[in-house]
Amino acid sequence: RVNAEDTALIRRVQQGMGSSFYTPGPLGRSEVCLRSFAQKLRRLIPETRLEKAPERWES
Repeated sequence: RVNAEDTALIRRVQQGMGSSFYTPGPLGRSEVCLRSFAQKLRRLIPETRLEKAPERWES
C-alpha cells in the first residue's frame, strides 16, 4: 500500500514539474552532490544555461 501511495505521489510531482508554471527553486546548501552535478551539466551542455527551453524543431 505504501508503495502505491509513493508511486501516485511521484506521478503527480512529475506532472507538476512538467507544467509550464513550474520553475525550479534554489538547491539547499546540503545538496552538495546535486549542486556539483548541476554545475557539471551547465559546463558540458550549453543549452542547460538557458533560462527558457529552446524551441523544438523537426528535421
